[in-house]
Amino acid sequence: PPDMASMIVLGVVATAGAKRVEVEVRDGWREPVNISSLTAMGPGNRKSGVFRDATRPLVEFEADEARRLAGEVKRSESNRRVAEKALDHAINLASKCDEKDRMERNRAVARLTDELEALPIVTSPRLWCDDVTQEQLALILSQNFGRLGILSAEGGLFSAIAGRYQANGAPSMEVLLKGHAGDAIVMDRISRPTVTILNPALTVCITVQPDVLRSCAATPEFRGRGLMARFMYSLPASTVGSR
Repeated sequence: PPDMASMIVLGVVATAGAKRVEVEVRDGWREPVNISSLTAMGPGNRKSGVFRDATRPLVEFEADEARRLAGEVKRSESNRRVAEKALDHAINLASKCDEKDRMERNRAVARLTDELEALPIVTSPRLWCDDVTQEQLALILSQNFGRLGILSAEGGLFSAIAGRYQANGAPSMEVLLKGHAGDAIVMDRISRPTVTILNPALTVCITVQPDVLRSCAATPEFRGRGLMARFMYSLPASTVGSR
């Protein structure tokens, strides 16, 4: 169906244009171009095939950039490993030295800490992802200047935010909600460094089975927190059997 293809292509274009293009509706009123779209169709309607064709430019761009930056990424990782080992060594020396030498050792630790923090982290750019947890989504967003697309021919995202990966089974959708609205994201976890994303632009483009859409609409947390209101919907008429 052309409406399904149109929705998917809109998601791809929004992913490519996020944080590079804004729409000025009138003076003083600007909107980002990242969107959230959801298309519901039954099996056999070529959702996966259309997704594969529409996302091919993004896949090829990421592959080209990964090859171009491969050496720089490896050098960045090596430099950080060396700096981390030097810092660990300095900390060990400072913890074992005499009190008269401790001040000098502490200065060395402070200097190496600053040097480690100043080292650039080089990664291959990511424009889009598929099935992802909220914590990993925040990390990928932070590594890619706050712009990303979730493009998927399946509805696994809704299972993830409904609590599939949470120990307590509670829904987790803060990154998804804030990424749509452009609200700052600050995520603190005990075993991970703080992730801060200012003005995120998250595009979501998903095709699902109609049953998945009905299940999402019936989930109180999804409706109560405004998740379902963020999507524009398409329910195309199936062309299966009409050749």
